[in-house]
Amino acid sequence: MSTTKALLIAGGILAAGARVAVALVSMRSEPPRQPPPPQTPLVQTAQIAVGGGALEVRGSGTVRPRAEVALASQIAGRVVYVAPSLASGGRVRQGETLVRIDPADYQNRVQQAQADVEQQRVNVRQAEEESRVARVEYERFQTRQQRRAADPYAGIDADDYAARVVPSASANPPPGADPAPPDSARLALVYREPQRQAAEAALGRAEAALADAQLALGRTSLTAPFAAVVRSETVDRGSYVAPGQALAQLYAADMLEVVVPLSQDEAALLPGLFQLRAGVADRRIPARVLATYGAARYAWEGYVDRAESALDETTRTINVVVRVPSPFRGGERLN
Repeated sequence: MSTTKALLIAGGILAAGARVAVALVSMRSEPPRQPPPPQTPLVQTAQIAVGGGALEVRGSGTVRPRAEVALASQIAGRVVYVAPSLASGGRVRQGETLVRIDPADYQNRVQQAQADVEQQRVNVRQAEEESRVARVEYERFQTRQQRRAADPYAGIDADDYAARVVPSASANPPPGADPAPPDSARLALVYREPQRQAAEAALGRAEAALADAQLALGRTSLTAPFAAVVRSETVDRGSYVAPGQALAQLYAADMLEVVVPLSQDEAALLPGLFQLRAGVADRRIPARVLATYGAARYAWEGYVDRAESALDETTRTINVVVRVPSPFRGGERLN
């Protein structure tokens, strides 16, 4: 079969197929027309109940301790005791002795200061006695001078006939020549008041030195200022510490704070936020703190304590401080 004949047969087949397709399309029936279904949304209605109450404000923040201090030594010495609870994550009680420094040197200083105080007390008593004696002698001298002014022969031995007949010039002062009384400054010297005051000042200086020695001895024991959790510690038994050296970092365990940044619109929903005063229980705003640990979720009850006065310039938010009392007792598990 030639090529031309094959092409003619193929063209006939295609033409016949086209005629059949046209005939089928022309003979088809029109589909029935239906209106589209209504597009009314399904809703549920409820009756509106007018009421009042607090609006819920949500936010996320950072937990921080209420107070955090560095436990530091005020004196120098070798550490002879470290409490077992003074370790990272340990719990310590208020007033618990955490570190003790060798007190031997400071006990010796206290004894020396006590001996100096006793010596100065003796000096004060001696100066007071000398002042008393000087006062008595001066009063006797004044009495004798007054008697001689009234009687030139007063105080002269009765057997000394010549002295009674020819009295000396000092025993017979001219009339109107009464000696002027000494002023207060000279009188203080006569009574040995400066010596007594110097002895009392030395006693005060010795007592101050004793108080300093006792204070340094009391500082050989470092105690926890409040119930706390140990964040970190850098001291061990046998180490030498210097004044001002930080030995541990403690933070308060009785209360934690959560700093929650809120927008101005959210903060406006908290009534009287900027009238709150830190630590005052009046008109506290209740708060609920949620935390997720693993697959569990826990909740703690707290309150809004205060709002920081400055607006964050970067985020334009207000930091609201929420306090959670007794956080380590465990929160309520929600799931």
